[in-house]
Amino acid sequence: MIVFNNVVKYYNKKSYTKELNFQINLQAINLIIGGNGSGKSTSLKLICKFILLKQTDRGKIVNDFKKIAFLPEKTAIPLHGMVNEYLKNVIKIYDVEDKIDYYLNLFNLKNTALKTLSKGMMQKVCIIHTLLLDADLYVYDEPLDGIDENAAKTFIKCLNEKVKKGKTVIIATHKKDVFLKYASVN
Repeated sequence: MIVFNNVVKYYNKKSYTKELNFQINLQAINLIIGGNGSGKSTSLKLICKFILLKQTDRGKIVNDFKKIAFLPEKTAIPLHGMVNEYLKNVIKIYDVEDKIDYYLNLFNLKNTALKTLSKGMMQKVCIIHTLLLDADLYVYDEPLDGIDENAAKTFIKCLNEKVKKGKTVIIATHKKDVFLKYASVN
């Protein structure tokens, strides 16, 4: 369960969120929608426990999730090596099932040098990285940035499969129409 109860996060005495009150639906795709600076990314960082509420902040967060996969809005992965090599390191580090070929085929990605990938292709690699993980909660900050509609449709299909397996998904996005078109979201 995840519940935000009257949460206000401050940085240097300046409020970075308005009062946040929401509950995440379990075993569903949940969208967090808002304009720039509305607190979407800050909310995701609070959910993932990358930042915590301090005494100067307000409200309470309940979060029972322990295994969380997170894709930030801006990613940085090494640009040396090949796509397969990078993803094989992911499965080795996290000791998860090797579904690399499945996802590469699904996203129409080839085993090529990471440094040659376009922004959209790099985003696909980052999405595959999170999909390979065995988490209970999958959290994405603007995951569709730079990818085409076919890749977006494939990504959402993968998220729907995660939900069918009892997983929970949270997505902060400006592109709610794409998710509403292809997914059952809350």
